[in-house]
Amino acid sequence: MDIIKLFATAGALFFCSAAIADSTVMGMGAGGLEFRATDKVSMVKELLTISPQKIDAQYVFKNVTAQPVELLVAFPLPVIDFSKKNPRGPYTNIPNPNQENFVEFHTRVNGQPVQTKVDTKALVGDRDISSELKKLGISYWIPGHGFNEDRTVQKQLAALSKSAQHHLEKTGVIELGPEGDDSFPYPRWRLVTLYYWTQNFPVGQDVNIQHVYRPLPALSEGFSSWLQDANGKPVRLSAFNGSPEARYPKGGANLKEYCMTEGFWKLAQSKKDIWAYQSSEIDFILKTANAWHKPIGEFTLVIETLRPETLVSICMDGIKQTGPTSFTVTKHNFAPTQDIRLFFLVKVRN
Repeated sequence: MDIIKLFATAGALFFCSAAIADSTVMGMGAGGLEFRATDKVSMVKELLTISPQKIDAQYVFKNVTAQPVELLVAFPLPVIDFSKKNPRGPYTNIPNPNQENFVEFHTRVNGQPVQTKVDTKALVGDRDISSELKKLGISYWIPGHGFNEDRTVQKQLAALSKSAQHHLEKTGVIELGPEGDDSFPYPRWRLVTLYYWTQNFPVGQDVNIQHVYRPLPALSEGFSSWLQDANGKPVRLSAFNGSPEARYPKGGANLKEYCMTEGFWKLAQSKKDIWAYQSSEIDFILKTANAWHKPIGEFTLVIETLRPETLVSICMDGIKQTGPTSFTVTKHNFAPTQDIRLFFLVKVRN
C-alpha cells in the first residue's frame, strides 16, 4: 500500500485502507427505544464534515415506496464510557457538561428547526442502571465531568450515604478513591444518548435532514512522550507502516485504531514544539446507516483540520487533500462496515 505524505504549509492527513454513525430508524419496544431497519426509505446522499470543533451531518432521504411513510428517526451520539476513563486523564471534553443537551445538538429538516426528544441511559455491562440512579437523585443524563468546577454528577454521588456509595461500588457503578480526593466518587457507567423525532417521508420528494453538534473528543496531553523510548531517544520509525501489525510506542497500542503511517510519525517528530500539541480522538457512529434501504447512494466525508499545522490520521482509502486544511473522499453505493475514528494532533499553546 502506498503511503501518502502531505507536507508544506498544509495540514497533514495520513491514512491506510479500511472502511468507514448516522441517523437510524427506531421503534418503541418493551424496553424503550430500539434499532430497527426499514426498506421503505433510502439514504440518497450523506455529506459529513468533521473538525476538532464541530460535526455537520447532512442527508438526503427518499421514500422508495408508492405510499407516504412515517418513521421514528434517531441520531445516536458516541457512547461516553466512564469505565474506560481515568479521573485524572485522558479525559473526554464535554462542551456543556452540566446541560442535558451537552453537545449543543441541533436538527433541521428541509431547512427548518426540529424539536428533538432525547433518550439517555446509564449502563454497566448489559445492565440498565438508569432507574436506580434516578431514585438516588443522580442526574446521570448530564455528564457533569470535565475541567469545570461544577461537577454536578460527582457532587451528587459524593452527597450519598456511605452505605449507598459502597453498594454502588460493589455493583460496579462507581469507583471510590482515597479519602479527601475530590476526583472521587467516579462514575463507571456508559452513557448512551439518542436524539429522536417522528419524520414523514412523502412520495416522490427528497427529505433533507441536517444534524450539527460539537464533538466529544478524548483528549490527551503528552503526545511527545510517545515519540521517545524509555531513555528519551527518538523512537525508530522503520516498523511504522500504518498496518494493524505496526509496532507502536509502549503505552500507545490504542493508536493502531488510527493507522498512523511512518509519514505521520516523521512529521510529528520534526516539530520542535511538539510539547505544545494535544491529541484529540473523535468518533462518529456510521454503521447505523445500514438500517435504511441500503446502500448509501453517495457518501462524502470532509475532514477540516482548521489550522495548517494540525495533523490528522484515519483508516480510510481514497482521501485527497482539497485545500490547505481540508481533505475529502466520496464513495458511491456505500454500505459502511466500520465507524469513523479520527486522531487529530492539535497545537494548543505557543
